[in-house]
Amino acid sequence: MKIFEITYKITNEKYKWLSELAERYKIINGWGEKEMLQFAFDQVYETDINKKLEFLEYYIDKLEYEMETGHDDGEYYVENITDEEREICRRVVSAYEEEFENMEILVVEAGKYGFYKMLFSSFPTEVDDAIVFTSGMELFNDLWEEWLEAQLLMLMKDTPMLELDYDEMLECLPEEKREELMAKRQYFAQKAGIV
Repeated sequence: MKIFEITYKITNEKYKWLSELAERYKIINGWGEKEMLQFAFDQVYETDINKKLEFLEYYIDKLEYEMETGHDDGEYYVENITDEEREICRRVVSAYEEEFENMEILVVEAGKYGFYKMLFSSFPTEVDDAIVFTSGMELFNDLWEEWLEAQLLMLMKDTPMLELDYDEMLECLPEEKREELMAKRQYFAQKAGIV
């Protein structure tokens, strides 16, 4: 584990709130503002660091795109979906549609831009992010992984194996069950007409 020291910039309004909290914390456990912020960061670390890394990944993609293309306006070139890929994506969505609620995802068609897979922070009401697909095969593979991960989580529910990553969970299953799960990939592919 690496430790980084980060500086937080806080507006006057937020600082007033922080100071008021600090007075209360000082009485209970002697914490000052720095200890409080460290505690808060530790409690929301995974979500917080994931959002920061996602932002950094998006930003470097943008900078690399600008460097490679010479465009300095910061606008991405958006690849429009072809008619052929749109039809494949529609079939893929149809193949998985009955499974979406169990997977807690939603895929919507977005005209010339392709298909968006909605990512929820609270299904089905709070959308956190969306991923765009203009390739039927990429959409199929992504939905397959979502489906498989959902199955593994259900199978491992209330067991210590829930702490494993998905590949390890799959390896822990009896061979018959693994084969049964993997056969579903072929089932979805046939249903989507991409075999």
